[in-house]
Amino acid sequence: MRKLFHSASMVTGRGFRSRRVRGALVVTVGLLGSAAAAGAITPGEPFTVSPSQGGPFTVVNVAGANCTDGPAPSVAGTVVGSPDVGVVAQFTATPDANGDWATTFTVPPNQPAGPYEITAVCKTDPNQIDGDAYGNQPFEIIQGEAATMTVSPRSAVAGEDIVVIVSGTLCLGEDTVVDIGIFFEGQDPDEFVARETSNPATDGGWASQLTIPASAAPGTYFVGASCSVAGLPFFLYERVDVELLAPEAPPAPPVIREPSFTG
Repeated sequence: MRKLFHSASMVTGRGFRSRRVRGALVVTVGLLGSAAAAGAITPGEPFTVSPSQGGPFTVVNVAGANCTDGPAPSVAGTVVGSPDVGVVAQFTATPDANGDWATTFTVPPNQPAGPYEITAVCKTDPNQIDGDAYGNQPFEIIQGEAATMTVSPRSAVAGEDIVVIVSGTLCLGEDTVVDIGIFFEGQDPDEFVARETSNPATDGGWASQLTIPASAAPGTYFVGASCSVAGLPFFLYERVDVELLAPEAPPAPPVIREPSFTG
């Protein structure tokens, strides 16, 4: 995954794009393909959401009907917050022969509590960009336990290898992987100073060890990590900065003055 950890950066690779806005992982459906007309739903017709509220890791059921037209009818949806939050989750579904469909999404952690909207679009093909939209349905995210990340040390002196211990909580789900990277502030986030992956325990806890090489220049570095579930990005941890300080200059050699003699 490229550019996965950079705050407010775009993520490209393996069929998705995302950006991080105020700690949220914003995932947008942007699949390339034809823009043929979708059908046979009545635009704006409702679909069901159950439950209608929940905290982090709540599994939410969504279902609808009448998505029948096209060579390969498909449904794509998102969970959307306010403009400064954006999209926090997405889902897809394949309707049956009658146009009925059902799927789930999981509420990610570290999202602001409050009202959200769930969208769903019926498309004639999963690669289609546009389609007929169902009526948006309300959902409320309830405040829950935050997924946290710690880094040690937070400062060190450049010029020698720096071993950095990174650990975190609550990367939960089936087939979870945490991808951790260290970058120099302001550089292209494709350029990792160090990168490792970690497999969380059953309670979602994880830890990893990375090394900032001795060749790293003084400055601000940041540590970022993403939790992926079943091969798909689930959420980003809040970044943590590490300062590499310039080595102290060696003391100036003493000035030796030759004695002078006056007659």
